[in-house]
Amino acid sequence: MTAAPSFYLPEELVYLLESVHHLPAEEIAYCALPHLERFSDAAQKAEIGAQLLSNISESSCTAAAEASKALAVMAKFPHYPRPRAAVAIAALKGLAGRKNAA
Repeated sequence: MTAAPSFYLPEELVYLLESVHHLPAEEIAYCALPHLERFSDAAQKAEIGAQLLSNISESSCTAAAEASKALAVMAKFPHYPRPRAAVAIAALKGLAGRKNAA
């Protein structure tokens, strides 16, 4: 049995994690980034970023393939949270950039 994560998630971030099928991926990324970047622990960033990307990859949006690709890269560094966090943030910034461009 594994323990629950020992960190607090802001209410807005919980909403975004649960709303992946109701909001565009670009909107989720744009809104989640400021919250994600506030975490000082790279493992927390990696875990939350992976969950956001996983939720996006399971949706039927056009960004699903991009999220899946980022998750595949993250899987190459299972024991290194900083590179995993960097990949997650870069992928989410790419998606958020599409919202800004639109």
